Amino acid sequence: MKKFGITVVCFFVVAFLTGAHHVGAQQTCDPQLLAIPCGLAFSGMRPSTRCCNKLREQQPCYCAYLNNPDLKGFVDSPAARRIARDCNITIPTQAECPASPA
Repeated sequence: MKKFGITVVCFFVVAFLTGAHHVGAQQTCDPQLLAIPCGLAFSGMRPSTRCCNKLREQQPCYCAYLNNPDLKGFVDSPAARRIARDCNITIPTQAECPASPA
C-alpha cells in the first residue's frame, strides 16, 4: 500500500510538471484536475461521483495523455482502468489513439 501511495504521488508530480495543454477550442487537458477528486480512488477506494465527473470532463484528453510518455504509464495502469470502469468510462487503447503531432 505504501508503494502504491508513492506511485500516486509521483503521478501527480509528473502531471504538475507536464502542465496543462489544450485539445480543442474549449477543452483544457490538465491531469492535475483529477488529483483531489480521484486521489482516494487510486488507493483502492471506489471513485466518488465528483471523480467520475472529472474523468468524463477529461475524456477528450485521454489520447493526449496516452501519447505523453510521462503520463502513459499512469493512464494505462490497472488502477486507472479500474477507476474508469467503475465510472462507466472507456479509456482508449494506444492503438485507438492517433499519433501525437511531431
